[in-house]
Amino acid sequence: MQKEILNGEVMQEFMDGFADEGWKVNGNSIVLESEDGEEWFEYNDLGREGEVGAKEIVLWKGDFPYVLQEDVNDEGTEIRYYLTVPPYKDEYFNWRDNWFGVVYGPDGKMNPIRRVKGLPRKIDMDKTVELFLRQVAEKSFATPILVKAK
Repeated sequence: MQKEILNGEVMQEFMDGFADEGWKVNGNSIVLESEDGEEWFEYNDLGREGEVGAKEIVLWKGDFPYVLQEDVNDEGTEIRYYLTVPPYKDEYFNWRDNWFGVVYGPDGKMNPIRRVKGLPRKIDMDKTVELFLRQVAEKSFATPILVKAK
């Protein structure tokens, strides 16, 4: 599984593959719930229909979201990933995305740079994104793995 899975037609094909396996449309989102209904994946295309834009996959574990967001520039030539994870405190509010939580930017660095106990200050974004997408493909509702950068 490659992180390019979030790109346009490939992502649509990926999501269509789950159509008969429990994924359902919920408003503007495509959702897959765990058997107990306590956890779920949610896919959102935040761009305008048919245009390049942001997409996100959110793993909800109760009230705690793990957000993988893909931003593509207007030309469609540059892709940047952001990952938002707990803890959720007021000082970790991210105005750009309207999410609470610790944000890792495209370079894998924790943003803003703060010491958050139990989280790496820098992650290998490529490996982390790949593992997150594999988790979605396997419908695993486990806590996402943050691969610490070397």
